[in-house]
Amino acid sequence: MDWIILCIVVAGLAVSAYTTKKHIKSAASFLAANRCAGRYLLTMAEGMACFGAITVLAEFQRYYTAGFGAVWWGLATWPIFMVISMSGWIVYRYRQTKAMTMAQFFEMRYSKRFRIFAGILAVSAGLLNYGVFPAIEAKFFIYFCNIPQYTISLGGLDVNVTMGCIMAAILIVSLVFTLFGGQISVLITDFLQGQFVNIVFLIIMIVLILRFNWNDIVQSLQVVETGKSMFNPFDQKQVANFAMPFFLMNAAFNIYCYMAWQGSQGCYCAAKNPHEARMSRIISTWRSGVIWVVVPLISVCACVLLKGNLLPSAAENVRTGLASVSQNVQEQIRVPMVLREILPAGIVGLFCATMLAASIATHQVSLHSWGSIFVQDVLMPLRKKAGHLEPQQHLKLLRISICFVAVFVWFFGMIFPMRDYILMLLYSTGAIFLGGAGAVIVGGLYWRKGTTAGAWAAMIIGSALSLCGIVLKNMLWHALVPSLKIKFAAVEWVQKLPSEFPYDGVQMSFATSIIAILAYIFVSLCTKVKPGFDLDKMLHREKSNPKIEKKKLFWKGKSISEILGITSEFTFFDKFIYYSFILWSLTFFTVFVIGTIVAIFWKTTDAGWAKYWLIHFGFLGIIGVISTIWFLVGGFRDAFDLFKSLKTMKIDMKDDGTVDSGSTEANLKDNNNEEDRAAAVNIQENIK
Repeated sequence: MDWIILCIVVAGLAVSAYTTKKHIKSAASFLAANRCAGRYLLTMAEGMACFGAITVLAEFQRYYTAGFGAVWWGLATWPIFMVISMSGWIVYRYRQTKAMTMAQFFEMRYSKRFRIFAGILAVSAGLLNYGVFPAIEAKFFIYFCNIPQYTISLGGLDVNVTMGCIMAAILIVSLVFTLFGGQISVLITDFLQGQFVNIVFLIIMIVLILRFNWNDIVQSLQVVETGKSMFNPFDQKQVANFAMPFFLMNAAFNIYCYMAWQGSQGCYCAAKNPHEARMSRIISTWRSGVIWVVVPLISVCACVLLKGNLLPSAAENVRTGLASVSQNVQEQIRVPMVLREILPAGIVGLFCATMLAASIATHQVSLHSWGSIFVQDVLMPLRKKAGHLEPQQHLKLLRISICFVAVFVWFFGMIFPMRDYILMLLYSTGAIFLGGAGAVIVGGLYWRKGTTAGAWAAMIIGSALSLCGIVLKNMLWHALVPSLKIKFAAVEWVQKLPSEFPYDGVQMSFATSIIAILAYIFVSLCTKVKPGFDLDKMLHREKSNPKIEKKKLFWKGKSISEILGITSEFTFFDKFIYYSFILWSLTFFTVFVIGTIVAIFWKTTDAGWAKYWLIHFGFLGIIGVISTIWFLVGGFRDAFDLFKSLKTMKIDMKDDGTVDSGSTEANLKDNNNEEDRAAAVNIQENIK
């Protein structure tokens, strides 16, 4: 029964992906779905890019460790992300540039050489970050499905054949889906996978509610030591890695690098227009409402099972299974193994199919993104021959590059050692690009005084610091510290060095971003040329395009609607969504403020917090059911509109990501970029 469900899901996705093949006629259709995507397809595809099987496992780790308290600190950031989404921060202006990749925008704003450098850096960081996905997901399927493991020895290295085969199978399926229809296939299949995940998680939520009594959950989780509460976010000082500082630094870093990560870059440029891109960000608040109710609930129920006495036989089976694996693997598979014990037959198959769908969705987006970026931002700019590639030749290059990405991550996943929590590793590898990219993107879109030299400084410093942190934490620290303690036995400070590297991925990423911002500002001010960069021309706002509305600064608006950023593009339903989003964010932020004040000035108990979480997740569960139906209807409407537009629209074969020679910072008027280039070279030489 469970295996039949898996086969049906894969077959259905394969048919959906194959139907998109006939619409791939140009580079723009493969890279950006010819910019015909609506808000629901966009937000679901991007959501599944962020919510793969590896994300589920990472969140299981976090909530199993920190409990419901981990949710609280996220409420503090809601007003910030509300303003970001409402204003169209980054996404609106980026879509106005008509760039297909972020590095293409870098060429428009800075220079061709910087585009190539940023492209290489983005692909390198992306491959290191993405490289751990297949291995972690394969381990999940091995232990969840109880698949026998076989190993062989090659040159003194033990190779897990079972893991390699599962990784290969998932990658091949994802690869075929991606090669069929490029970004069109990604949009359609990720939408279907996202809705399937939402529906299955609704079913799991009902099963857990019937299986676990809330009072039993509260009673089991209250028996913890001081500083490790699973309910009270103000009593988690002893929670390793996932206490309050983690969530605050995490929020700050996410704001800084908003849209900088290129793992779903195809979604950034596929919107019909800037307004649809903006609305896709606003409705993203509700796209996975049910998921973010069920994931914490699953983790907490797993904690109850293993630490309480509700289902002793199931708990013993889980403990027996975990005893045979390393501590690191235990952290990754503990919660899924609990689910296998408590879910009935059929539901186990649905959950496994959900994880497979989430895995394929993430692989599709990642394969498409990193393969496309390598061609668009590294190979194409390096071509000696000017002009555009033939469409079929261009598509062939893109498909070969995507295949290379799949092969690389398979080998990388087989040999890379995991020494950190999944989330921490993802942050530290991502920061290789994100550390400097946030400053470069924000400065490039919003600051005329930002220069190419400043961009070089931020990106080089950010990537260098991040790479040093990864090597030190995952390779050098464990090898050097024990030998140093033996060699310098009389040196007190050496003996006090911890066996584990003292800083996690979030802390290192946060520090790197601060340094990169300062570098961008300082170097740009030192190398600025008056009157600065012509942002209007880059954003296609010049007089030759009168139909494009130049947005007013919000403080110059004369009405509440204008102040809030509502333009003539908004329909009545858009305004309803917009105001609902504002009310939603402010309501939860008000709850956060009141709860924080009460917790600081009056004593709060686990019992009191347990009552709050019951109301909190009960309300979100109801909203999750409504949003699942809403997005299902909206997504199918967008899918039909997408195929209709693809059939009728005129295809521009020259729309392939090539930047006209007159549109970069090096060639725009009133901006002498030679000084910037010279400064960039000096910075690189000094760092070397």
